[in-house]
Amino acid sequence: MDRGRFRLLVRLFSRRFFENDLLAPDIDLRPAAIWLCAALMAPSFLWTARQIFRFTITIKLMGYDGLEMASW
Repeated sequence: MDRGRFRLLVRLFSRRFFENDLLAPDIDLRPAAIWLCAALMAPSFLWTARQIFRFTITIKLMGYDGLEMASW
């Protein structure tokens, strides 16, 4: 498959990816895509906040040596 045909295939697929028979064709799906991205990013954000809190407590209780041990 040559490069031009592949690019055309990707472009057509990406345009029609969110189209569905259950939805009206005039509905804008960009807000739904934004909410989907936010939902996918939320767990990693919460995990990061949990780790920051955990390591802050470790530093306060055991100092930087304890932080090094906890991070290993």
